Amino acid sequence: MTLTIVDKAVLALVVVGTLAATLSFTVPITLKAAPIHAGDRCYRCQRLITDRSLAAEGIGAPGVGVRKFRTVACMLKYLKESNEKLDVLVTDSPSGRFTQPQWASFVRTTIDMRTGEEDYLAFREPWSARGFANKQSTTPMDWETVQALDRVHPLAH
Repeated sequence: MTLTIVDKAVLALVVVGTLAATLSFTVPITLKAAPIHAGDRCYRCQRLITDRSLAAEGIGAPGVGVRKFRTVACMLKYLKESNEKLDVLVTDSPSGRFTQPQWASFVRTTIDMRTGEEDYLAFREPWSARGFANKQSTTPMDWETVQALDRVHPLAH
């Protein structure tokens, strides 16, 4: 079977579109993320953000601005309490870069051994999440599962 020029063009568009969707690791240009620095304050609880690998961010409509959160759980609690509509980003724990939560895998873990506080670490790469989860004797979960668990048993106080 030989392909016509139109068939080849359609096939090329499908391949390019699939690759673009698969490789879209960065935040869409429409979102105006602000870097999170150690020492920034959490928008909800006002605690210092000391570990950027746990941080999350919500970006509001023009004029609303950016909301920085100490952890994923703190952000989820704020969203539930405020009913504010924000575009959400989480920090890929290994790289420190933002990613959209629907592209990430999450591992629930203890983030403060002194207090026993637990939260979620986000991982852009599924193999990285599985490796970390194995060390914690747990399994990674997707964004929908994290949100469902937070509705039943919130981690943030």
